[in-house]
Amino acid sequence: MAKWNQLVITDAGYQLSAQTLSGKQIQYTHAQTTNKDMSSMTSDELKAVTKLDSVVQDLSVGIVSVQDDHTVNVPVKVTNQDVTQDYLLCGLAIYAKPINSDDDGEILYGVAVADSPDLMVAQNGATVVGTSFRLKVHVGAADNVSIKITPDGSVSNEELEGVLKSYVLASDLSKQLPQDIAETGSDNTFTGANTFKQDPVDAAGDPYVTGAGAIAAAEGHFAKTSESGGVSVGGVELGVDDAGKLKYGDDLVLMANKPQAPGFTASMDFSVDKPQWTVTLPKIDGGASIVSTTVQYRKSGDTDWTSIQSAVTTLTGHVTGLMGNSEYEFRASVTNYAGDSPYSVMVTVKTMDDRIFGASWDMSSDPKLTRTDSAVGLVAGINGAKNDFDTVGPWAKMDKTIIDDKGNSFVRIPKLYIKKTQTDKLATWQVSLSKIDDSWYLPKCFWDFTNSKELDYVDVGRYQGTVASGLLQSKSGVTATASLTIGSFRADAKANGDGYQLLDIHVVDVWQVLFLIEFATLDSQSIMHGNLDNGSSGSAKTNGTGSNHAGSSGYATSTGPMDYRGIENMYGNLYQWTDGVNLTGANAWVCDDANKYQSDLFAAPYQALSYTTATGWISKMGYDSNHPFAQFATVASGSASTYYADYQYTTTGNTVAAYGDYWNGTDSNGGAFCWSLGDSSTYSDVSHGSRLVKKALG
Repeated sequence: MAKWNQLVITDAGYQLSAQTLSGKQIQYTHAQTTNKDMSSMTSDELKAVTKLDSVVQDLSVGIVSVQDDHTVNVPVKVTNQDVTQDYLLCGLAIYAKPINSDDDGEILYGVAVADSPDLMVAQNGATVVGTSFRLKVHVGAADNVSIKITPDGSVSNEELEGVLKSYVLASDLSKQLPQDIAETGSDNTFTGANTFKQDPVDAAGDPYVTGAGAIAAAEGHFAKTSESGGVSVGGVELGVDDAGKLKYGDDLVLMANKPQAPGFTASMDFSVDKPQWTVTLPKIDGGASIVSTTVQYRKSGDTDWTSIQSAVTTLTGHVTGLMGNSEYEFRASVTNYAGDSPYSVMVTVKTMDDRIFGASWDMSSDPKLTRTDSAVGLVAGINGAKNDFDTVGPWAKMDKTIIDDKGNSFVRIPKLYIKKTQTDKLATWQVSLSKIDDSWYLPKCFWDFTNSKELDYVDVGRYQGTVASGLLQSKSGVTATASLTIGSFRADAKANGDGYQLLDIHVVDVWQVLFLIEFATLDSQSIMHGNLDNGSSGSAKTNGTGSNHAGSSGYATSTGPMDYRGIENMYGNLYQWTDGVNLTGANAWVCDDANKYQSDLFAAPYQALSYTTATGWISKMGYDSNHPFAQFATVASGSASTYYADYQYTTTGNTVAAYGDYWNGTDSNGGAFCWSLGDSSTYSDVSHGSRLVKKALG
């Protein structure tokens, strides 16, 4: 079924309509149809039309009826009578002219356009089909529209009844007259406005105000004949300019309808974490310029709307002050001087970044990964090369400028959620700032075990740890401390106060997942090598020497300290004791709560993993669905350039975990997945150091 837009009055139609206000009568003469598609024309373009192109039918109009002071109904019947070929009914035009004007005075008064046209089939036999239109037409004064039937027109019962409904039979006339009708020559009491040859009096015999007194009393309240013979309102004369347009003094009088509903979109702008809205002005402005837009929003489930009103020059903007992790409804309208448009379609926006970024691996020897989800098509470079991850997801929210009240430098990692899957044929990693469903887990570095609540972030030391005055620190310009046991570093970290701890398995899980999704490889050293500057008989580099690089990640020298988004020597330089993991031989046990970390404990709160670890070049990681954060090598048949391209060490007896290898220049074993699981809790060496972490407690 066709969808028709409202009738657009042409510029010539407005001029003719204006003349009815000054007493001139007009009549609607005929209508025409066209098969030309006009649906893409704007309101201004339709108002400028003076002649209909591709005319198919010329039709008479029915009996015009008055709806109100400024609206008349013009019926037009479009049938297939005498139509010899099928055509698409795309548009309908109505013509008008002043009464007593010749044909040269006729103008195209208004146009109606179909967005989806009807098919008008050719007449086949005696059957006639068609459709009826009742056009609501705006005029200056409806009383001055002539009701005229063209000779070839036909009148329906409905139309005839509409014309005759105001008439009565002569036999019924006496029944319609009031009982108190006045009779000439008799005394009468009048209650309405009347004109008398002699001044009338009221029931008390007092004269009514007449003459100049009555005029003075009414001055300014009614339109009256001006000195020039025209009409004035409030002392200002109404007139018509040279183009036939109505004027109030020197100002044009415009006639318009309310505009159509605007186009509208709203969505989250993740670059600023705010909803962004955009209004598109409608094609049909109602005949007057749109002057403002109104955007409304409310939280889903609420009844009251909050409005943002803007000038028409502002068609897009952001909404501030909304609650996070919530759902809001948005809509918009536009306004011209005739009033407000209908509202646009309603749009729902979630004030959360629920995009998923992922990578998958086919478990082959090739360490390259395939980007998935919202990571598809993104590019990740180092040392100033293009990196799309700088502006998306958790990477965009990592902040390397955090300094605590002790002068320690941290990289703040926002709360995030991880999902991992692994089969013999496929492994996947996904990360999001929102929890998508229950198959996703929250790393325990974002959990407050005392108060049972999620934490908004975790602060990870920018630098490998130094110990001064019994406190583990994260500071530039000093050399990281080595040759202490894991227990000593743990105590020095906790001595800083509530929330401070040693690097643990949960933080390592977070940065491993972020790294491999960003760079789409398991071979981290193909992106950035660990520190090998000092050779096999060297020592750790001074903190801060790897941070002097362009871009979010990189290195100062190709064999010097690497820096991942502010975390210098994330791997390399020194092995980093990693808490939350104890091993007895090849069996690893893990703990969730940093407050309960203890070496050589193989009972609650520690829990055993479902797999056993292996020694050698890592080719496959174990996966325990109850502890997906803890992944150690279970198969070691790779090399320095295949699979994970990292090495894992294990041994017998009770041991603890150290992560990431060290500065030995002859050793390329250590990258983002390198583990040394063969050292006891009492072991200390120049190759082993630490890193400070602070949970967002308090």
